[in-house]
Amino acid sequence: MEIASEIKNGRSAGYVPYETQKRMDNTEVEILLEYHPYLFRQLEKGTYRVFGTFCEAVDTYYATLESQKQQQNALKVEKEAIKKLENVKKDQERRILELEYSKEEKMVMADLIIHNKAIVDAAIQVICSALARKTSWEDVERMHQDAVEKGDAVASAITKLDLQNNRIIMRLKEEYEDIPPKDVPISIDTNAFGNACKFYHGMKAAAEKALRTEVAAKKAIRNAEDKATTTIKKVNINVSSVKTRKEMWFEKFIWFVSSEKYVVLTGRDATQNELLVKKYVFYTFCFSPEFVCGVLKT
Repeated sequence: MEIASEIKNGRSAGYVPYETQKRMDNTEVEILLEYHPYLFRQLEKGTYRVFGTFCEAVDTYYATLESQKQQQNALKVEKEAIKKLENVKKDQERRILELEYSKEEKMVMADLIIHNKAIVDAAIQVICSALARKTSWEDVERMHQDAVEKGDAVASAITKLDLQNNRIIMRLKEEYEDIPPKDVPISIDTNAFGNACKFYHGMKAAAEKALRTEVAAKKAIRNAEDKATTTIKKVNINVSSVKTRKEMWFEKFIWFVSSEKYVVLTGRDATQNELLVKKYVFYTFCFSPEFVCGVLKT
């Protein structure tokens, strides 16, 4: 009841909770959230501004409402511009990493073929000989399975027959290195050395493409940064052009709006009363003097 009485009699202060958001240039923006005539318990833990009266708090809130909308829009545009820039960076980094990985993979496969040259050549010879005898693919598959079951080393190294693409998949590993075996595609239209050369050439092409992609990535990132900077500057110009609400001429006086939609004014002192009569009273005003010292109403 005491709180309600204070608010009713106009003796309460004004409280405006706010939150701060950081701009791209590290400046902080205060976003006013709401206004209250009393510091309620749920507001105590947050940040808030205190005003002498509740009316001051309300006036400040609405006076900055338009500029706050612009600030929030600017923050949103900044975040979107930064997000687009980060996406460009991530996409370019992903492309470069994929090319680097492709280069490393091709180098590893080429080395594995060279280190396992004898068994690779033997596997190519076995498959090519079977195909040269007009053996069907189904029969070649059965022959391979039979050889695997018998423990044949060459057949066991072949993990898959991909004859429609003129290749086989072989599981190869370094003899003296503790590296897990790797499945390597082997073309049967050339020997082990020819297969290794294909991977080495592919490795070189991937390395060259990675360099070109890196140069293109730097350019793409630079363009994205320029675009983001331009977008942010543009929105900042728009924000700076928005001013807080201009004070109306009658707000320098004591005033309120009546239930009949009239603006009721009185001076704060005798000087304001005189100014009100001489400068602002015209034919649309109703003039009502009060017989109290220093008080004038229009």
